[in-house]
Amino acid sequence: MTREAFETALDSGQLLTMVQWRDHSQWYTCRRNGRTRTWKRDSDRFIIPIKYRYRDTMRVTERHFNNGSVDHWFRIGGAQ
Repeated sequence: MTREAFETALDSGQLLTMVQWRDHSQWYTCRRNGRTRTWKRDSDRFIIPIKYRYRDTMRVTERHFNNGSVDHWFRIGGAQ
């Protein structure tokens, strides 16, 4: 998944994240928790703040896209 596709899905409410517990996992809808932060000196660096469930938050960075964890923990689809 590309950063552009990720942010478009996030803004349209189509981005889901997987949350795992000991014996099962569940997909939750993500929403933006602020603007995407970028750096002038390093244009490849960014942070996308995300909120999911009721008050859980996370930050997705360029490292998540580079190591492939975005494709594992996120998917584009309808709300569940």
